[in-house]
Amino acid sequence: MDKFVVMISGANRGIGLEIAKKLFQDTKYYLSLGVRNIEDIDLSRDFPDSDRVLVNHYDALESETGRLWINHTREKFSQIDGLVNNAGILRSCSMDDYDERVLDEMWQVNTKAPVTLTHDLWNDLKQSGKGRIVNLVSVAGKSTRGDQFGYNLTKHAMMAFTHSLRQAGWGDGIRVTAICPGWVNTDMATRAEICQLSPEEMTQPGDVAKLVKMVMELPNTAAVADITVNSICGPFF
Repeated sequence: MDKFVVMISGANRGIGLEIAKKLFQDTKYYLSLGVRNIEDIDLSRDFPDSDRVLVNHYDALESETGRLWINHTREKFSQIDGLVNNAGILRSCSMDDYDERVLDEMWQVNTKAPVTLTHDLWNDLKQSGKGRIVNLVSVAGKSTRGDQFGYNLTKHAMMAFTHSLRQAGWGDGIRVTAICPGWVNTDMATRAEICQLSPEEMTQPGDVAKLVKMVMELPNTAAVADITVNSICGPFF
């Protein structure tokens, strides 16, 4: 495979950082990392070949940062072939503690920001002929919890968006996959009061990263719509 340029949102830690590190091991990948705090990235430690990595400020709550990130990526690498929509937040939002501002924030970060990024990259991915989009959705996009309906809403919407994208981009060689993990050993999960698992019992970020790399590299004739990965055996997954 020739040079393949991938943008990854939320790449400063957790799953996003592990995806970046996994792809970086293969020299065909050139990475553009969207992070809220650039100082959190240790390039010399994790990405010693700086010519293949761009680190750019990106805040999912501020759409203009996404457009600037895309422009800087085009300027540095001249092409964009893949997008990993990884940035996301989990906030408590049930009928008992409903706050419209909390729901609006999750809608913006988990749903609207990925839609906007994808829209602004759509022509680049078409031109690639082998464009790849991976949406980190969550099992929350395929299930429901009475005490977390707000998060479920945003993730179910991302599943619908993923499958719509698969149809819209198919003829132009764009392949789209939803990765749907359960609890993953990240700051988000370990801080969540509703999670009863120890970090060792959760899925590890590096294993999710392996799945992302796999679907990135499948040919156009072997597209995967979604992958559910879990560390526990639930009623469905």
